[in-house]
Amino acid sequence: MKKLMILALVLLVIISVNCVRNEEWENPVPDNVNEFVDTLLTVGWRNYYERNYDVAFAKFDTVTGIQGKNPDGYIGRGFASIELGSDDPTSYDAALMDFKFVIYTLEGKTPFEFYPQDTFLYVKFYPDSGKYLIVPKYSRRILGLDTTATITIIAKDTLGALKTTTSPLFALKGDSIIIPSVTKNFIYPDSNTLFIPDAGTIFLCNVIGLKDSIGNQSAAAALGFAQLYQVKFKKERKEEPYWKSVIYANLVKRLYPENIPSLGHYYDKRITAKAARIILAQDYFFKGYYYSSMWEVIEMKPEAAGELDPNAVDFILKLQQQISTLKP
Repeated sequence: MKKLMILALVLLVIISVNCVRNEEWENPVPDNVNEFVDTLLTVGWRNYYERNYDVAFAKFDTVTGIQGKNPDGYIGRGFASIELGSDDPTSYDAALMDFKFVIYTLEGKTPFEFYPQDTFLYVKFYPDSGKYLIVPKYSRRILGLDTTATITIIAKDTLGALKTTTSPLFALKGDSIIIPSVTKNFIYPDSNTLFIPDAGTIFLCNVIGLKDSIGNQSAAAALGFAQLYQVKFKKERKEEPYWKSVIYANLVKRLYPENIPSLGHYYDKRITAKAARIILAQDYFFKGYYYSSMWEVIEMKPEAAGELDPNAVDFILKLQQQISTLKP
């Protein structure tokens, strides 16, 4: 009897295997991959907005696995990684790599080189020609640049506020760089007078190895860089991430003064050019550049000009309150 039961079980297994073999195997990949990816991105950004960052990361990560060259997956995963960094600092490195991948893929080159003030022998302004001559200490750092690149100068004015201007390179002359004079960004909003920085006031020069425009997805990645470096500065209190946050935010502000157009419908609505301005206002406030922070706030909220008096004893408190009300 026992042998008969064992034989019956063996026959049942054989029959089951044959049935499985006779059935057609179904491919688990959906018929419309683009629709599936669109759904993943939509769900990913929804979870990001709802602060379910682990879920958001998983959805974006799946997109990168299905479409390895889709920038939207890397951008979303980068933003999610920033938020996950509070529990796992290695997530910051992951975000950095994702944003770099987007820039390298879409723009085809390393986008930024940073030049702190002490890397320059001198900076001289020529009023007659309206141009600067900038001579780095280490000439090898400007090799490979051409006149399609731009340069950002950050200087401290006589009021202690930071001023930023970005101009195309005029020419390379031996080991030096010649650029046009400052733009309207160096004009005081209240008096319409021009501030001309010199070597003693320049904090940092940043050569941007990009042309005058970048795509909307690259701009979103640049905004991600600005947010990432702001978070790193707040945790590490180091100068380099601070200035990188300022420069990336300024880049988005310059290239997209109104908004970043034509991002996918699934993106979080806070991924905007205004978010870059908010980061700038926060960055300047963190380091005590209150005038600079104030100008950013007033550009976004003109009505705040009547509330912010730099001579008032509660100026810093009111400025902080104004910044806290800003929404991208």
